Amino acid sequence: HTTSKGAYVEVLTEAGEKRLIHVPKGKMQVMNSVMKTEWLEVDRKSWQTLKMIPGNKMVRITAVEKGSPLYECVTHRRVKKLEDHRLDKLSSRHNADGPRWIAKATARGEEVDDTPTSAGVVDDMCLKMFRADAAARGRTTAKADVGTAYANAKTERGARYMRCPSTCPEVDDDGTEMVMALGPPLFGEPQAGFEWATTRDADLTAAGWAPVENVPCVWYKKGAQSDALLCTVVDDLLFSESEGYEIIEQTVALLRAKYSSVSYEREPTLFAGYKFDTADEGRTVHVSMPAFIEEKVRMRAPEFLDPQYLEKYLREHGRAASLQPMADGLALPKELPSRLTSEQKETQGIIGDLRYYLKASPGRLNVIAHRLSTVMACPPKEAGTVARVALAIAYKHRHEGVTYSARAASGELSFRMGFEMPSEEVLSGEADASWSDRSLIGMVVMFWGGAVLLETKKAALADSSTEVEGIASSKCAEHLTVAIEMARGMGYKVDQPTLLRTDNMSSLRISNCIKSTARAKHALRRYYVLQERVRRGEIRIEHVPTAQNKADYLTKWLSAAKLNESVAAASGRAHRDAAVPNKQRTEASCSEC
Repeated sequence: HTTSKGAYVEVLTEAGEKRLIHVPKGKMQVMNSVMKTEWLEVDRKSWQTLKMIPGNKMVRITAVEKGSPLYECVTHRRVKKLEDHRLDKLSSRHNADGPRWIAKATARGEEVDDTPTSAGVVDDMCLKMFRADAAARGRTTAKADVGTAYANAKTERGARYMRCPSTCPEVDDDGTEMVMALGPPLFGEPQAGFEWATTRDADLTAAGWAPVENVPCVWYKKGAQSDALLCTVVDDLLFSESEGYEIIEQTVALLRAKYSSVSYEREPTLFAGYKFDTADEGRTVHVSMPAFIEEKVRMRAPEFLDPQYLEKYLREHGRAASLQPMADGLALPKELPSRLTSEQKETQGIIGDLRYYLKASPGRLNVIAHRLSTVMACPPKEAGTVARVALAIAYKHRHEGVTYSARAASGELSFRMGFEMPSEEVLSGEADASWSDRSLIGMVVMFWGGAVLLETKKAALADSSTEVEGIASSKCAEHLTVAIEMARGMGYKVDQPTLLRTDNMSSLRISNCIKSTARAKHALRRYYVLQERVRRGEIRIEHVPTAQNKADYLTKWLSAAKLNESVAAASGRAHRDAAVPNKQRTEASCSEC
């Protein structure tokens, strides 16, 4: 539960009873907490650990070099729980308040360091393609985590300083304030992520890894007996290898020789928030994000944890007859207020949670989440109701996810790099659009039987349905182009045009450069790049009936039956059902619908 006085986390005691632990925000809340002693000790230990990092040292504030950054210290506290929700431990992390210092320096007219801030995070679509490929081709997987990544990075930014945490002040013998002179980059400095990525990438290159062309944060290495792939999410590394773990574990050994606190796990079931459930001896993988939505429900709407209450709530508030007009009627006020209410901030938090959850969702909530996103700057009262209903739906279907499987293609597949891709059985796209006062475009990219991209976007102003369908197809082709590059980087031979389906015949004719376009001159400019992709043989456009278009449900409200059919098609449910017989399925490994 989140309040103005901080968060409260529910844990189970050894006796199985529920207990709320207060997570304080600042010093005053720490000092007033019933767990004051415990939190102060956790802060102290975290500060001592930071002081022990090579390069960091304590100096008098009078020694701070003029013009050098002097950051405030921000402390983030957490309650960590075990899988059975019992308390694991309290933790805190002291960070530099880099954005605050930059804002003040800019306001003073001072020059600010322009080092890039990217931390090296693989695209979500590429990450799902990576894991789907590993399952479909029977590749081994592993993950590594560099626990103190930023402390291992190099920086050339010169002197930087940070004040002590408010709960751990230090002074010299004469009472002069002491501050920390920073050595390696510190979490909270905007440049720290880029500096870590630069250090990590240099070490991967030295270890014989090569970046995949045109796909950031994905790497490839060829060994004597096997080949390996690697994708990065800041300090988390996900590997796959064609046979065994030789290349992977050689790399992890090199990382451990250079960095401290490198953890390693074979065949991980969790990575970057995603949960992986496998079947068919690993040749089918189900990707979902149940733990995330469970955590958010415990924090924002714990009453939904009661199955009977959840069903009653959805019967009363989740019916399309009431939910659809309320969602469609959401609008921003003509004038935005200077401050938002606590209820509006809570609604913003739920909308943000839903947007994150969509990464592993088969699209059931795309239209609702888009409606909510349009009013996120200042949510009206009705948005709070719609957001809570969407959160309840997300919790009910939290295990739904998407399944990828070798069953999506016929014939035997090579375990080696460079095999022929079985055309649209493996990679394809579908696009759709709605043309109205709230036009939307929907895009689906399928890979090994499941969606790796399900996106709903507001359409640009268009004069006809043909024009807006062209926008949808063109944007979907952009995503397909990235997917093609990712497939090539993973070793697929993509020699034939990749299939893109549309249910609009006019759009199909224009995309394929058929000359009967006299009545569509107003839309031709929308199609130019798409036509070029078709001419070059990158994309092949075909018609699909509306009833079979997987992108249809991403652009409009549909009946419950049609919505469930669409979700089943995009989620690869047929492959999961074939891989995991119904009698073997559990709540934790399958959808509830």
